[in-house]
Amino acid sequence: MEVKNNGQIFYIGDEENPDAKIHYSIGKKGINVKSTQVDPEKRGQGLAGYITKYVIDYARKEGLKVNPVCSYTVKYFEKHPEDEDVLYKK
Repeated sequence: MEVKNNGQIFYIGDEENPDAKIHYSIGKKGINVKSTQVDPEKRGQGLAGYITKYVIDYARKEGLKVNPVCSYTVKYFEKHPEDEDVLYKK
């Protein structure tokens, strides 16, 4: 599965009608994950977890932290403590 990035959104599928997407911004805290969305017809296929893991790996590679504003991303970090090295902590 290919994840693309347009500078504001990481997405899977077509940019205009993605299967899954994460809205984000880059700030002093690192990558601010604002929302995670999956097309209703594609839910239950693991796309939210896949794209979230992609963003975490991207942050790690770029030397950034992830600031999870989105509730899905908060829960992802709770379930995946192995990724806490990139979690922004106050």
